[in-house]
Amino acid sequence: MGWTQYVVDSGRLLFANHGCDGKDNYGPHYSFTEKTVDVESIPEGLFEEIPPYNPVIERHMRHFICSGRDRTSRIIGVGEEVLTNYLTYAGKNLVDWKYDVLSLRGQCEGDIVGDITGYESK
Repeated sequence: MGWTQYVVDSGRLLFANHGCDGKDNYGPHYSFTEKTVDVESIPEGLFEEIPPYNPVIERHMRHFICSGRDRTSRIIGVGEEVLTNYLTYAGKNLVDWKYDVLSLRGQCEGDIVGDITGYESK
């Protein structure tokens, strides 16, 4: 129902990188990683369903996004990189899911580079 919506928040998550193999220190924490998750099946409960339009949510989007399950798993030191599990950003349909999981696996194993590094090296 409705269209896919993307929100770019200039908060701390904008500057989070992927923590390969469960080495994330911020965000929702799951028992699976890009290495262990099934590429043929999206884990139940990974994505939250948000109503297509809700004026209350629209007015309080930043609070809505930041008040969920996101928390640090330990104290993040000064100068330490903020790492999150990019699987929460993966595609919601099976084709996109499989592509995103395989891409993260390749990046973590050093076989391919991510979009930003690929763009910067052109």
